Amino acid sequence: MSGEPCENHGMSETHTPPREFESDQPQDLPGWPKTIGIISIVWASLGLVCNSCGFAGPMIGRFFAGMAPPEKQAEIQQQMAANQPPAFLYVIMLGKVVLSVVLLSAGIMLLSRKAASRTLHLAWASLALLLVIGALVLGIMHAPEQAKKAQEAIAGAGPGAAGASFMSTSGALIGMAVGGAVITAIWPIFCLVWFGLMRKQPEAGIAEITA
Repeated sequence: MSGEPCENHGMSETHTPPREFESDQPQDLPGWPKTIGIISIVWASLGLVCNSCGFAGPMIGRFFAGMAPPEKQAEIQQQMAANQPPAFLYVIMLGKVVLSVVLLSAGIMLLSRKAASRTLHLAWASLALLLVIGALVLGIMHAPEQAKKAQEAIAGAGPGAAGASFMSTSGALIGMAVGGAVITAIWPIFCLVWFGLMRKQPEAGIAEITA
């Protein structure tokens, strides 16, 4: 009789489910793909919104200018002429819209740890930096011409165009071009360093967990 409790106790121990491979759970995956993927999605969304609005802005402005009272339309048109972006800027904004779509796709793929997201980020970063450099060079080259156009528009509009006076100097235009280039180049440079020089692989660790 005294042996039965011991035998039952032994049987209860054999039915205890073992705890297996706790270290192999998905939380062991590196967390950077999620962080960088979210930043890429936000960066791409901002690029889509800002460049789409910039591309369509003059058309929207002309539409609302036509709704203004007749005595104000000439003044509004002159103010718009003073702030009219050069033609090459529309090409650059259109290119940025396309690249924003590429970055958005790369960010979404990176959240899923797809290997192709690394290639897409590198391709986007390279093209984005080329576009930034091209926009900066063209902006500096066209700054005197744009400043002259702004000054002529201000002179023709009189005091009503005082708001456009900031755009009437080459220094202001060059400063805006340089500042915009610095801000725009931050994420492409990071992606080139992270995925290119440091060779980070978003799919790292998945094979060991799924094996």
